[in-house]
Amino acid sequence: LQQRRVLSVSEHPLLKPLEARLPLPGFRELKMSLTGFEAESAGRELTARLVSLLGAKVQEKFKRSSTHLVAAGEWGGDKCKRAAELRTPVVPVSWLLECVNRGTCVGTSPFEVLPPAGAPAAVPFPAAAPPAATSAAAGGGAMAHD
Repeated sequence: LQQRRVLSVSEHPLLKPLEARLPLPGFRELKMSLTGFEAESAGRELTARLVSLLGAKVQEKFKRSSTHLVAAGEWGGDKCKRAAELRTPVVPVSWLLECVNRGTCVGTSPFEVLPPAGAPAAVPFPAAAPPAATSAAAGGGAMAHD
């Protein structure tokens, strides 16, 4: 409605049913901030909802406690610079989609939005450990990172 157009179900994963069981293993302890999205855009709103559905907390402001910075595009801006200083992974929305596709929190290193040469690099966030058969049924398998 904000953009006065009909969105295709292929434009965002929240526009079609998710096949993964929610929340995803490994997401409950995560705190994510968003960057590079237009304020109050459909992309920002849908990405924030996806983060919440997956089990992570959305932080409006990037903080020291943020575990990830989800970027709409390429590296840039104050949040990315701060993330580099704190060695927090900056990931694209495609990382969230891969987590949905695999049904768990996957490692960030193949997905990270990289800073320009010479800037400090983030510490790659490891994938969630595969849940044991008994903990999967109990909703376990999450890993803490802070």
